[in-house]
Amino acid sequence: MSDHKPTPTPLELSAADAAVADQYAAKWGCTRDEAVTRMVAEQLRHLYAQPRRAPARVLPFPKR
Repeated sequence: MSDHKPTPTPLELSAADAAVADQYAAKWGCTRDEAVTRMVAEQLRHLYAQPRRAPARVLPFPKR
């Protein structure tokens, strides 16, 4: 197993998405790809965030 990291594939963005990504890149002082990564991470965080008053997850183990 080599330590070779795969080269990242360039993102194919629409013109509108690229414009938004460039705005955020300028605002955050990072590259366009970093801005896109950060925006996607934010969306995923909100998508999978647990509601505040969510009941504790019950593990599906049989009762003894």
